[in-house]
Amino acid sequence: MLAKADARPLHLGIRAWMLIVSLSAALPMLALLLAVTLWRLQDFAAQQQSRLQRQAQQAATALAHVVELRLVLLRTVAGGVAAREGLLQTLHEISARAAAEDPLIGSISLTDAQGRQWLNSQAPFGTPLPPTAVREGERPVFEQGRSVVSPLVTGAYSGERVVGLAVPVRDARGQVRYSLRATLRLGGLAQALAAADLPPEWVGAVVDQRMTVLARTQEAERFTGSVVSESLQAAIRAGGGGVVRALTLDGQRALIAIAAVGHTGWHLTLGAPESLVDRHERELLWQVMRFGAGVVVLGLLVSLLAGQQVARSVARATRHDVPPGPPTPVRELAQIRHHFQAVRDEARRAAAALEEARLDALTGLPGRAALLEVAAQRLAGLPGGESMALLFIDLDGFKAINDERGHDAGDRALQAVAGVLQAQLRGQDLPGRLGGDEFVVCLGARQDLAATIAGQVAARIVSEVGQLGNGLGCSIGLAISRPGEPLAALIERADAAMLQAKRSGRNRVQAAP
Repeated sequence: MLAKADARPLHLGIRAWMLIVSLSAALPMLALLLAVTLWRLQDFAAQQQSRLQRQAQQAATALAHVVELRLVLLRTVAGGVAAREGLLQTLHEISARAAAEDPLIGSISLTDAQGRQWLNSQAPFGTPLPPTAVREGERPVFEQGRSVVSPLVTGAYSGERVVGLAVPVRDARGQVRYSLRATLRLGGLAQALAAADLPPEWVGAVVDQRMTVLARTQEAERFTGSVVSESLQAAIRAGGGGVVRALTLDGQRALIAIAAVGHTGWHLTLGAPESLVDRHERELLWQVMRFGAGVVVLGLLVSLLAGQQVARSVARATRHDVPPGPPTPVRELAQIRHHFQAVRDEARRAAAALEEARLDALTGLPGRAALLEVAAQRLAGLPGGESMALLFIDLDGFKAINDERGHDAGDRALQAVAGVLQAQLRGQDLPGRLGGDEFVVCLGARQDLAATIAGQVAARIVSEVGQLGNGLGCSIGLAISRPGEPLAALIERADAAMLQAKRSGRNRVQAAP
């Protein structure tokens, strides 16, 4: 009884009790902070890998698009009348013009199954050309009629290190007679890789079928043409995708994402040095720990200040000389109200679809690449009951203007023709310049009206161009799209009709069958 009577309750002030509560909360807070930190580090590593893979895939897709555009160009040339009919001098002119207009293309050549070169855009037509070996990778062109993309090779005529594209050229009977080749400059591939805008610490590289580096974002001159490390070779052969840990060519261990470059057989590798990843993780850990320590210290200070305020308020409430009013002036802790700002009604999105719409610098019309890209999209997206009419326009008398009046006069003539096209077309129609003195116009219309509308537009273009003077005229081939017909076939039919118009007397319109 005495012990029970002597036991006294512990009397502590409000400030002391709030300090004890804060200290009691600090231990579980620190434990929670440690758990959150570990989870955040794991999440950070997963985000790094996801970002690495995502950017590698985006860069690989962009590079595959660059290669595919050149394959489309080769297929268009290979499917033209000059290639099909064996008009080699005309084919040489077309190839030389196409190669000159594309800085990524080094040369365009025509070879047969025995390796004989019939033309090369880098040499005048008729110049004796050295034979080239038909490599194993090119045999599907002759044996299966497939397009191929080569690993790193040495150009037979230029002697430069390049990669090659090859498409089949069929004769009038549909037999593969030639291989139309284009060499791509490694510097152009490096520029395409640099356009991916990768973080400067990351190392991006394009690796061919033989595990040889074609382009690299860092120390390109040193490592282009080198074979990648065995660890990276093994990762690529194992499936060519995902994120692995491997050695880079300069001996660094890195976290490397691998993405296939379309159907080229190449791979794009994108590596973040492990030292960089570890440094970021350490920085994140210190940031979280500093934040946690700051939160604990701040909590203790707030507890002390709040306890002091509560004690002062309670003391004031017990005083007899408190003025009339509430029994205590203590206000509840300010309620923290979080107002979530609503997302704006409409988020502006940049409608920059398909990379930039590139314009021809001379005429202001879409250039070859943009024209083919947009025209293919429109053809594939035609609504039911509509067709696309394609006008293939080749100027008559343009060479004489260039030869007799000079290239400035020729440039003015091309600009005047572009003005005629823009004046005669509707806003939804698509005009463009293929190159040289060749233009294309795409018009969408109802299937039953497409031929009539296109014929009227073509006739007006022929008339207006003929009135520009200096002997300038134009021949137009007109083709109406068929269901499921690809753009290359539609262009080929319009091109053939244009050549028929020229043979029939020029300055006229010829409809394709």
